[in-house]
Amino acid sequence: MGGIENHLVDFEGWTEENCAKHTIGIMEQCGMKNFIPCIAQGGPGSVYPGVYQCMWDIIDKYNVEHFGCTQEEIEANRLPINVMF
Repeated sequence: MGGIENHLVDFEGWTEENCAKHTIGIMEQCGMKNFIPCIAQGGPGSVYPGVYQCMWDIIDKYNVEHFGCTQEEIEANRLPINVMF
């Protein structure tokens, strides 16, 4: 679990393209079994607004494209984001 270094994606001036580069990169590097991609800071959320949701959307798109599930299935089985800090 983890793998996405916060300082590489969560900074002033962040972009969706940069988030995709690092998020997809770690998923492809670690393989598709037994790995949960997330920011390495230790919890849901991001310092700059929108970063965490952007990565969430990128991971959803990747799951649809690579695992054959639908966005509706993902949404139906998802727990709500619960920011703990």
